[in-house]
Amino acid sequence: MTSDSIRDRILDATVDVLRRHGPAKTGVVDVARALDMSHSNVYKHFASKSALLDAVAERWLAQVMAPLSKITADKNARAEAAEGAAARARGSEAQEGAGRSGIVCRLRGNHCERA
Repeated sequence: MTSDSIRDRILDATVDVLRRHGPAKTGVVDVARALDMSHSNVYKHFASKSALLDAVAERWLAQVMAPLSKITADKNARAEAAEGAAARARGSEAQEGAGRSGIVCRLRGNHCERA
């Protein structure tokens, strides 16, 4: 087995033990026992119980953030598209108004100035 797969197995077992006993009563020895390995093997991959719990939390956050990042990226893209459409609409309105009044305008933020 590769080091990464052992690490993943340890993290999976830690999540299971945490769910059963909670963080206060979960120890590295409990995780090792759940995997039928020595606790020294767990310590080869994680320096302490705290490092093990941090790795579990980081993995959980990465799993939660992946779909949320996609949602916010989609939302930002839609907002930028809407802003672009609004700017184009404001630009065409200014040009139409210029044709009727004979004054040529250029957009400056949210208002029109004479060109």
